Amino acid sequence: MGILEILGKIVLSIFALLLIVDLSTWVIMTSVKDNLMSPSFYTGVADKNGIYTKIQTTIPDLLANNMPDLPAMLTKEDVKNVLKDAITVQEVKTQLNGIINNGIIYLTTDVSKPNLSISLTNLKPKILASLNATIQSKLPQSNVSSNVSLGDILPSLMSKSGSLDMNVILAYCQTNPTDADCIAAVSLISTPENQAALIVPILDSVVPDSFDLYAQMDIQTKAQLANAKTMVKQANLGLTIILGFAVALVVLMVIITRNLKGICRWVGFPLFMTGLGLVVAGLFVPGMAMKAISGGMFTGWKAADAVFAQNVILDVLRTIFGTIMTNGLIICAIGLVLLIASFILKSNSGKAEVKAETKTETKKKK
Repeated sequence: MGILEILGKIVLSIFALLLIVDLSTWVIMTSVKDNLMSPSFYTGVADKNGIYTKIQTTIPDLLANNMPDLPAMLTKEDVKNVLKDAITVQEVKTQLNGIINNGIIYLTTDVSKPNLSISLTNLKPKILASLNATIQSKLPQSNVSSNVSLGDILPSLMSKSGSLDMNVILAYCQTNPTDADCIAAVSLISTPENQAALIVPILDSVVPDSFDLYAQMDIQTKAQLANAKTMVKQANLGLTIILGFAVALVVLMVIITRNLKGICRWVGFPLFMTGLGLVVAGLFVPGMAMKAISGGMFTGWKAADAVFAQNVILDVLRTIFGTIMTNGLIICAIGLVLLIASFILKSNSGKAEVKAETKTETKKKK
């Protein structure tokens, strides 16, 4: 074996090692990016862990605390109770999936601002009706009937309350339940037409058609979103460079070996080892990672919250490393095929040499 041949094998070994590291890095980064930039990744984790149900219990608080100018007879607790009845888990799922899709569009395209809004258009009539009923339940109740119209009573109520604002009038009736005009108004607003005339316009201005989550974010959170968008672009560029380096290594290995048998062996081996390493990582890393972080990460948490968080994290890790393992199996299979091919080619070459030697001996005998 000559010096050049020895040097060639050393170089090929170094290239094979670099290819294993480079390709493993590319597969891991690609698997993470593909999952994090896929809406199905988030919806799958949310479905498995009941996240939609948990969010359904928190959204009423979020919306109620950010609804300005509530009518005087409505408290935030009233609004929360109404929203809890109106906003179903399926509605949460629809809204959250839309936010996830729009968020990923923002991160992966040139859109300058994410559309992270919760639409209340379909729920608004139901919400208004419930809020209307809540207000009526707080007004002084009476069976007194009156032949006068609401228009006859309103001027008197406006004068007594000292305001033209319906909110102030309603507040006046709440604090003066025995007022004759308030009692008469209660009986008059019992019809849907008069309810709509008196209460619904007030509520319609309170309940928005949509709730913009992005507008509620502070400057720091918005900056973090912008940084995440930049990081996605940088990750895509980095993955392109890493893949290009892997291709360059393979090309150099082909040029150095210059024969099919050597190419199959020197390219197949690092592919096989890369795939094998990724499969092992996919099998064992999620469990090992959970053991590493579960010790101190959830200290001080409530038991139920800690279990929930651990299940979510474990599901995320399993999903990501499941993709890594699948890609590893594919690469491992390709490498194994190339290695088998290298042995077959070697065997055929050996047979060809034996046949050639046999023919030579036969000629010499003749």
